[in-house]
Amino acid sequence: MSVSGIFSSIADKAQNAINQTPLAGHIPSGGHSANQANHANPAASHSGGRSLALESLQHQIRSLGQQYSSATPMQRIITLEKGVALGFDGVARDNKAQSKELYTWGQREDPDLTDVTDRLAYLNFTQGALSASLSAQLDSARASLKPLREAEAAILPKRNIRAGLRNQITRIEHSPEKGAERERRLAELKEQLSRAESHDEQAEKELELLKRKVIRESEQNKWEAIREYGEKLVLLAEAAKPIIGALPTLPPTTTNPYAGAPVTAGARASLQHALDNYKPGQTNLDLQIGADLSRSGSDTRSFGESHASGMAAGQDSHPGLSVTPPIPEPPASASPNQSASPIPAQPVSGVVQDTNARASESPAEASSQDLYSTSPVKTESAGEEKQRLEREERERVQAASNERSSVPGSAEEEKSRLEREERERVLAGGANPVGQDGEELPPYREM
Repeated sequence: MSVSGIFSSIADKAQNAINQTPLAGHIPSGGHSANQANHANPAASHSGGRSLALESLQHQIRSLGQQYSSATPMQRIITLEKGVALGFDGVARDNKAQSKELYTWGQREDPDLTDVTDRLAYLNFTQGALSASLSAQLDSARASLKPLREAEAAILPKRNIRAGLRNQITRIEHSPEKGAERERRLAELKEQLSRAESHDEQAEKELELLKRKVIRESEQNKWEAIREYGEKLVLLAEAAKPIIGALPTLPPTTTNPYAGAPVTAGARASLQHALDNYKPGQTNLDLQIGADLSRSGSDTRSFGESHASGMAAGQDSHPGLSVTPPIPEPPASASPNQSASPIPAQPVSGVVQDTNARASESPAEASSQDLYSTSPVKTESAGEEKQRLEREERERVQAASNERSSVPGSAEEEKSRLEREERERVLAGGANPVGQDGEELPPYREM
């Protein structure tokens, strides 16, 4: 089995193993097809049965395998374009996830933030829908190259045969050997090559036509999709300007309430109208406000209203949508873990009593005192620390001395005591001890 086949087998086994687990039904899918792209309404969600994460993993494994195999250039082109399509599909999922998080956050804020983030969530979700549509169109454009890949693979063995015949002919022609056998063999090879070239001539011509056809078709579809994607992104950027501009610098008050809702509603409705009636080359946004909106019957619903089903469905609102789960609230009877930092192993003087006094406090109270206390922490001066260390050293030496006095004398101590008594006895008798050389040692004097 080739290296590429080994990597492909690994990817397929990984897919099958996950499909057989209970997690298979909960893995978000990110696959798209061309007929699922809604060009009129880019906010429409896409559906697919494959997992984006698994497909990305398989793509990476196959790309790695191609680096160590004899994959054809066309095969590498098709594989790399698959990576581009998967990249935009990942952008689509992240955009939609971010839009929901932004909308959810804004619902807990003041009216100005609630309104503006609602409209911005719609913009981000629409950007995600456009990215998903582009991903599907890029994947479809890439598929146009596959017939060329198969045609090149089918004709490659015939090309190898003809190349082998040419090599044999060249080798015989440059051979120093002469004779009838050489000429007969050379003529035979040339005849085989002529028949092969005549047989494969039509297939080679068709392949040359196919190359130009699929490249033209694939690249045209790709760049038309990219142009549409880019021009619609310009429309989104144009709609973002009045929405962001409606957010006041200061929070609204009862005397100065938020008044930007008509502006943001007009931007949202104008953008939707422009997307629904998009034509190539259209990048200007005709902003509608107030009376224009009422006359045209434009859709000014908030993002939460127009995408209510998606908000309620969670991740099911878009395959592959990954939403950050909310932080669970602690039970009412549980105290939050807000205790202060651990006390050092050897606390300095003046802090120990304070620590003991705080031991009976709740963690929240102790943390609050640490954060908001303005009283300075008592610390030792250099002199006080020196005195404390000297006192601890004296206590340690005294304790060691008391411990030694309570233990019976060792053999070494007993030997020293006997030598001392013998020396005192000799000195008491008036005799001077003799040295090793026979000289008398001086009398012993007590120090």
